[in-house]
Amino acid sequence: MRAKELKGWTMALSQLFAIPNGRPRLRGLCQWLESLCPVDHFVLFAYEGDHRPLALFDTFSPERRAIYVDDYQAGPYLLDPIYLACTRGQRPVSTVCGNWRRTISTWANTSSITTSAPA
Repeated sequence: MRAKELKGWTMALSQLFAIPNGRPRLRGLCQWLESLCPVDHFVLFAYEGDHRPLALFDTFSPERRAIYVDDYQAGPYLLDPIYLACTRGQRPVSTVCGNWRRTISTWANTSSITTSAPA
């Protein structure tokens, strides 16, 4: 990354902190991430112990939310590598990449941002 690119990246990131907490800041984070790489949607889950993941934020339409959030919370999360790592006390991994899924994990409270690849 060149100095000019780094400066622009840092300036854009620092502007996020001026946005009010909650949904506005999360929307700003989504826009910032979209400026770095193409994504379809974002979803933020909080994982705690062996409890069902809590959906904190997403950019899905109501129809897609039913599939990618509600259905996930109904049981498929039990096979999710992030959930399994949390319940097994495994050392955190900063990035998990697959053909159809990218996960950036923040392990302070073990939450993740997931983006889906184009269909």
